[in-house]
Amino acid sequence: MPRGNPNIPPGPGRPKGAKNKCTIAKDEYFTVYFQMGGKKLLKKELNESKRSRSKFLLDTLPALMPKKTAVEVSGVEGGAIEFTNTEIAVKIAYILDKAIKKMKEAEQEKIEEK
Repeated sequence: MPRGNPNIPPGPGRPKGAKNKCTIAKDEYFTVYFQMGGKKLLKKELNESKRSRSKFLLDTLPALMPKKTAVEVSGVEGGAIEFTNTEIAVKIAYILDKAIKKMKEAEQEKIEEK
């Protein structure tokens, strides 16, 4: 569904090089962070209590993890990717082999736990 009023053309958008709100907030956060003591303060806080350490791990670390991105792949001249029956069979055999190995490992772990 289109956003905004269809009778009004879109504006020019954000000027090149201009920062969005999230980037500005992040920059301000790190400026204050370093003014307050940076690494030394963070180490002190994390060593003081398990609660602050848990909060840090749960709130901050996920934001630092890589994000998934969509990738579109196409074949020759933008067409579909084509596989021969042999190539498909080899890929299926490889996937099944990995699945069987994982199942055997899981069974072995269950046996060892008993």
